[in-house]
Amino acid sequence: MKRLFQKRYFKKMLSGIEMIKIGVLDRLSERFKGIYGQETADFLAAAVVNELFCQKPSDPHAREFLTTNKDVIDRELSNLKYDDEICKVVTHAIRVTASLSVEQKNGKTESWDDHIDKLTKLGIFLPSEYTTISNLFLQIAHDFYEGK
Repeated sequence: MKRLFQKRYFKKMLSGIEMIKIGVLDRLSERFKGIYGQETADFLAAAVVNELFCQKPSDPHAREFLTTNKDVIDRELSNLKYDDEICKVVTHAIRVTASLSVEQKNGKTESWDDHIDKLTKLGIFLPSEYTTISNLFLQIAHDFYEGK
């Protein structure tokens, strides 16, 4: 019974993380399309989200985009420090992701401590922002995903 509860909890938390990723992706894509055009905006938004969550793209076109546009990706990643809402939800999602990382190793490129340190230096990860209750995290993720 305990294992079933843990599996259910794990799935719920992953669902919340995915809602936040999609919410960030949608917001960034919309923000970038006026600057870079729709196709580039979509690739750029996906690349920034991958960087935020310490993931490498699996798609060959996305990997090529990452290689050829690293400076733009880094600049837009750095610019996220000016978006308080994204910084807060990303901080919550990274905390939950790091806590689940023992069981989740899909595509992670560096240790979570190093990654959190990097995002903190960029002003994206907010050390003072905590979510201690899983239901609160899920509500934050849902509201962000829905654009509330």
